[in-house]
Amino acid sequence: MTYRAMFPGKLNELNASTGARVTKGQVIARVTWTDELGRPAAGGTNVVITAPADGTVEVFVMPNSRFLQNEALFRVDPDDTAKGKPSDGGLRPTLERALAAAMQNNWGYAGELCKQVLDAHPTDPVMQFVALKYRALALGFVGYQTGDRMLLEEALIEGRRAVTAFQRTSEPQQNSAGAYKAVGNAIGFMIAKEVIRNDEWPTLFPEGVAALKKAVELDPEDAQARKHLGIMYSAEPVAKMHGAKKSGGCFVATAACGDPFAPEVIALSAFRDDVLLRSRIGRALVCLYYTLSPPVAVVVARFNPIRRLALMLIVRPAVVLVGAMQKEPKMGTIAGCSCGRGNVNER
Repeated sequence: MTYRAMFPGKLNELNASTGARVTKGQVIARVTWTDELGRPAAGGTNVVITAPADGTVEVFVMPNSRFLQNEALFRVDPDDTAKGKPSDGGLRPTLERALAAAMQNNWGYAGELCKQVLDAHPTDPVMQFVALKYRALALGFVGYQTGDRMLLEEALIEGRRAVTAFQRTSEPQQNSAGAYKAVGNAIGFMIAKEVIRNDEWPTLFPEGVAALKKAVELDPEDAQARKHLGIMYSAEPVAKMHGAKKSGGCFVATAACGDPFAPEVIALSAFRDDVLLRSRIGRALVCLYYTLSPPVAVVVARFNPIRRLALMLIVRPAVVLVGAMQKEPKMGTIAGCSCGRGNVNER
């Protein structure tokens, strides 16, 4: 059971940490409900929250932190008795049906089946990871379709749990791509549906970009992850206005140079940030580039002869072209003046 805030408020006291076991009736937390101005609401001081049953706690908020209405505070996973608890073998058909539903884009049903598996607390870490990964993806897609902030928030939580759960498995690293994509999708969908809060941009936007970049790195053939990464980059100007940091460099240039801080990479990234992302056409070009370039970058980085050719025939000519474009005088400026932003190569 996930506990969500009935009203905005502040977490005054937390008596359990993630992974802690609680008994029925045990006080887990004390909160104060507040009004729109952050003042304690009448009758909302020191509200006690107790565990509904014996179980294990997972915490989503920090002590003494403030939260919004409907924000997830923590969850209690009830303990199941050994009698009647499905074995991992008995859960496998349910998980297989969930995967089949996901392959058919029936995400609502896939999410329900994955929840059944997770509620049974499987002991197999691989089964738990797969159920978390597909439940996170399902919640994300359903949340996007309905514009439901709560579902997208749940998708983000489950995606993070999936990334953590993967560390307990011996699966190939590539299999974790879907978990990272689920995290990036959830954040991207919050942005697309305009349900991301102003104070979340500085932390969630970089996390979303990093998660999708990781997903593409692990599975370059995932066209959907590449597309969503491109969309995230096109939202970078808005993210910067809300205090988010720059999101990253250039796939092909980084692969060709072998160094994300090479002068060529810095010059092209600066051109992207200072020129392309400032216009609608430029953002569309950046979106297209980040959709198509990751598989090319993988090939470039893998073979030295191709890497050298890409550096000589693509990257360095592009830097020269960018430098020439940046030197062209603009209306309202003095030709040849180096004030303002200047040449990207001087960065």
